[in-house]
Amino acid sequence: MITTPPNVYITAKAARITASSIWSYGTINLSSRFIKRLGKTVQGLNPVALMVTGPVYNGSAMYSFSSKTKHYIVVPRFDADGNAVTDKQARDAYTATGLHLGIFKSNAAATKYATALEKAYKSWAVRSIETEFLRDKQLVDATFQYSDNESLSWYTGNIDLFSRPVVENADKTVSTLLSISVFLGGKHVLIPRVVLRANRPTIVSSEEAIKEYQATGQHLGKFATSKEARIAAKMLSKQQDTYYKKFYKEPSEAALSRAWQPVETLLKSGKGTPPFAGIIRLPDIADATAQQYFYDNLLSVRVQYNMDLTSAVTLTIRDENFLMMDNNYFVPRRLVEYRGRSYEIADISCGPGQSGSPEVSISICSRAVQQMKRDKKRGSVKGNSGYDYARNAAIKYNLGFVGQKTAKTKSQFNAKSGDQEESVWNVLNRTAGSNQYVCFEVDGILFYAQHEYLMWRFGLIEALVRSGGKSLIRKYTPLLHLPGNDGPVSQFELEKAGIAEQTGIKYSRHLVDRFGFRLETWPQFETSDNDPLAATGSCRVQMPNGGQLRPGHTVIVGPKPDYFFGAYLITSVSFTEGSPESAQVSFRTPLEPLTQKGKPITSLAATSPVSLGQRSIGIL
Repeated sequence: MITTPPNVYITAKAARITASSIWSYGTINLSSRFIKRLGKTVQGLNPVALMVTGPVYNGSAMYSFSSKTKHYIVVPRFDADGNAVTDKQARDAYTATGLHLGIFKSNAAATKYATALEKAYKSWAVRSIETEFLRDKQLVDATFQYSDNESLSWYTGNIDLFSRPVVENADKTVSTLLSISVFLGGKHVLIPRVVLRANRPTIVSSEEAIKEYQATGQHLGKFATSKEARIAAKMLSKQQDTYYKKFYKEPSEAALSRAWQPVETLLKSGKGTPPFAGIIRLPDIADATAQQYFYDNLLSVRVQYNMDLTSAVTLTIRDENFLMMDNNYFVPRRLVEYRGRSYEIADISCGPGQSGSPEVSISICSRAVQQMKRDKKRGSVKGNSGYDYARNAAIKYNLGFVGQKTAKTKSQFNAKSGDQEESVWNVLNRTAGSNQYVCFEVDGILFYAQHEYLMWRFGLIEALVRSGGKSLIRKYTPLLHLPGNDGPVSQFELEKAGIAEQTGIKYSRHLVDRFGFRLETWPQFETSDNDPLAATGSCRVQMPNGGQLRPGHTVIVGPKPDYFFGAYLITSVSFTEGSPESAQVSFRTPLEPLTQKGKPITSLAATSPVSLGQRSIGIL
């Protein structure tokens, strides 16, 4: 039972009902709910009061009442992703999740509160859009805010600025508008020259752009003077450049790992409180005492990054008498921040802990990935190839993008409908499989490529090497087990291990700190006679440096045994925050892309295990 209104909710007094008529305030997190813009206003909650008899569900808790006892549950008729639902669907969702906008003792009180909450929520949502920098960055159709002089609050066009067709130019820039101003109907109308032709982004002539406007009515704004139209065109061009250019530039290694610092470093710099230095936060809990209670009972933070499955962070919390569970701290889809990135609660389990006190285990996953898994609307994301579809999905959900281009096809990569309904995430994985790609998300970046494409692209060392008469930059991280030496991983040791043979090597200073990227013990390798040049393996990398590794990084593992010494692609990384326990890293040689007949297209891209044909038996 919630006796005080959470953030965004209104009090009984504000709704002009008595406090005694409310059995519980709502359990739906309105402050992190999807906000959909509708012209100059926003989509509301469209709440409805439903009568229930018998037991009442309040978050994860159930309260028993006699079959004659009536309560009135207020629920929204839009789901968490903004899709309209029927009264029956709204009732079913409440029964399954216990999420609601309030529980009341009379229909009159419920109806009156629902009307007042709808008005208050829409007012809050409009203010939120107008004053914040889109905290919920998946809102592709909301107003994108910059500084005051660059605000788009004036924008009156009917074209969605956040899902534009994108033309990639020869100079590696992109075009999304290329607007022109045309005097029509007494107004200077701003019209884009970038349009979709046969579902392909195309730059058309001014005459064709005008015909497109006359046929569709789509425009970027209508202005009284040509000067106003020119100023608007410049501001829109700047906004589009700022928004889209980050999706057409591969993230640097620094960008991939910039958010990760050891907990010990955060504690020393005063950026958080023990035991986890504030790396985990429940952003919608405004009460400092409640937030601190959560921190004090947080026992462990286990991180699992994976190339094949959805990456997740598992939190273990001591919950005496299930106090937090009963007060709805942990409900599915609740927003959780991990190292400044948005996650959602995906799974919840509870039971007795080692000390006998109840413990709750929650698994949180990337919010963008969870939203893609729920997005089953046909045509929500479009593309003429798997690459286009993946890139457009990254744009819609505000993810960085690292992708390998695929062949163009005539058909679009839309979700299947009917009995085989697919989500955006399903489509991504299906198209990745058909192209022999991997698709995964790590640290806010969506990867969509073959293993060999990722090889040598990410790592903490850059080496200039000669191959086929050309100079190439290879990026990698050495994972070395050097028994008997607990000091720095020196340049001499890198050269001795056969890693730093080239003169053009550059490496980060933290690689030669007190531990470096050292292995706790010998790495484990495995290969098979079926494919002697392919290998998989795992190793334990000493923390805190092990926490900087991610799937998709290239690592050189060794230097012993000689047969397995070479470069591999990381497939998974797991570690426990704030623990001295080493990170567990799995790796493999890259999978060979195959033809439809199952024959290799190219040779392996890695310095994989040495060919048996090049080996002779040595003398001990």
